Amino acid sequence: MDYTTVNYSPVLTPAPPVSALDRALSVTDFSAGSRTNLPALSGGGPLVKRILTADYRERSRAALVSNAMENAAALSALEMHLNAVAPSGWRRYRALVDSYTVGAITMIAKEG
Repeated sequence: MDYTTVNYSPVLTPAPPVSALDRALSVTDFSAGSRTNLPALSGGGPLVKRILTADYRERSRAALVSNAMENAAALSALEMHLNAVAPSGWRRYRALVDSYTVGAITMIAKEG
């Protein structure tokens, strides 16, 4: 069999219809240029803008929480390391890590 002459004809099926609202909600570019065009994306007007704004806020809050968790974990790991290196400072290390964590939690709670 000569593999250079293999006939391949894919079966193409039409894509399901996509509503204007679905197209608007699939937009993930929140650059300054796209933000000014939100009402015109699908004709959905204020509703689409509210949905996209809520989605943007939720994603931003999730990123903020994720970052705070990573920072708390890194600081906790550093605390453990410093406890092994200089055990006499354990109260200070604990206070600093706890202070950061409480501050991050407070800030995230205020934003919500």
